Amino acid sequence: MDFQDYDPKHKAKDPRRTKKARRQLAMVVGALAVLGVVLYTSLHVKQAGPGPPSDSTKAGKQQLEQQQQEALHRPLVPSSRLGGARLHAISERMAALSPQYRGVGKVETLPAFANANRLLLATNGRLLWYRYDTDELRVIQEGQGVYYGAFTGEARDALGAPIDLWVVLRPQNWQQHSGSEALLHLALETGEELGRMDLPTRFAHDAVRRRGKVYVSSTAAGRILEYDFPSFKLEREIALFSEEDHINTLAPTADGKLWVVLYGPASSSLAEVELGGAEGPRVVRRVENVGRKAHGLVFWDRYALVLDSAEAALLAVDVGAGTAAPIWQLNDTRWSLKGLAVVDDIAFFGATPQASAHAPPAPAASSVLAAFDLKARVLLWWRRLPTQGPINVVAAPHLAVESTAYSLNTVPLVNYKTRPEWETILARAQAAPAAAFDGTREGTHPALVKPKADGGASEQQRHGRQQERILLEVDGSLMPGEGLPGGSGRAAEERRKGSAEVRT
Repeated sequence: MDFQDYDPKHKAKDPRRTKKARRQLAMVVGALAVLGVVLYTSLHVKQAGPGPPSDSTKAGKQQLEQQQQEALHRPLVPSSRLGGARLHAISERMAALSPQYRGVGKVETLPAFANANRLLLATNGRLLWYRYDTDELRVIQEGQGVYYGAFTGEARDALGAPIDLWVVLRPQNWQQHSGSEALLHLALETGEELGRMDLPTRFAHDAVRRRGKVYVSSTAAGRILEYDFPSFKLEREIALFSEEDHINTLAPTADGKLWVVLYGPASSSLAEVELGGAEGPRVVRRVENVGRKAHGLVFWDRYALVLDSAEAALLAVDVGAGTAAPIWQLNDTRWSLKGLAVVDDIAFFGATPQASAHAPPAPAASSVLAAFDLKARVLLWWRRLPTQGPINVVAAPHLAVESTAYSLNTVPLVNYKTRPEWETILARAQAAPAAAFDGTREGTHPALVKPKADGGASEQQRHGRQQERILLEVDGSLMPGEGLPGGSGRAAEERRKGSAEVRT
């Protein structure tokens, strides 16, 4: 080769490299094509509402049924007050979540494609979805009794997200001997009743699922019922406790055990139950002195988090050492804490003024939902919500089946702590930590979305729908309409503009 014709930048083509490059290019093009189809489908499904079939043929009926199912399970849309709401909604639908439990074993997690930052609240009068990033609340059931433990079923949509929910329903505390208890089968998004199964329980407090087993507490009988799932065949009754122990919360673990929170007549305790083995179910460990009137149990880091309702404290229990210590405490024991879930290292729990459990609540009774950052060790915010009674359970069933027993993490794209307003929320909380939930301000919650009215609604339900102003008296003073700054959306804005009328 002539030296003058030599070009150091020009090299002979390697056929193997060329073939590999073509394969990579084909993969990229294919991925982009799939992405384009998903984007187009998301936009098309969102814009196109359900319509009647073109004719009465079998295909037309199938089309109608499919459209009805899509309408039934269509998720909440993000608040239009957020910038780029449409793009944000699409990104949430495409971002599959992979919740993880930091510890031994694995739990059954679920993909979620929209509204990751929300919680299911089961109260003495309502079942609600609450989006804590946009401060939006939606009632999906109300007026039927006391709602308690909840878990998702096996039904999934095309993307693998759950579409149904099982929830404990029992008569009000002052009517506990006047009616039967049941597991409601509901549509996850809308709360439409798909069926119900009567329970032979007495004063049921919790229901949880671990793969093919469902455990329901019969608190007044001191027993735990074990069902096969999804057949709901009663397999056995676990009789290890008494009525005085007052079984409160159940938490199944990945190693086949069941942790039980015992409210107790004096101090509370935790019991670890071995479910298998030749000897049958037995208590293999018991942790005493876990506060008083304890509720909730969530495994986080190397601790079991429990609410000490009598002392209004959040406890970290070292089950190995058998010790419990508060990591946060409210400077006001007039409040009772109940309902606990942990998402993205934030503990969400309910708070209600101490009152007789057997007395009917005020028609417009509300409760507080609080958020505590377990890493920063600061109360981020607390918000008053129109719950029509105490919050019994806080859950995230769209993220994991065992959402009331394990802490969960979402991916950064939809993580609450990656929101633009997060730094402001944290800075304000650290600058002015709240020590109490008391105050004298009244307010409204206009972001509340309720089920469509129907002629078969109960008197309590119809009365509840007429309540627009949510007030709650605590020793003669009204609960405030705003807690720490940090709430967003229409509800928080209205609370900040709420009436400043003082009542003493």
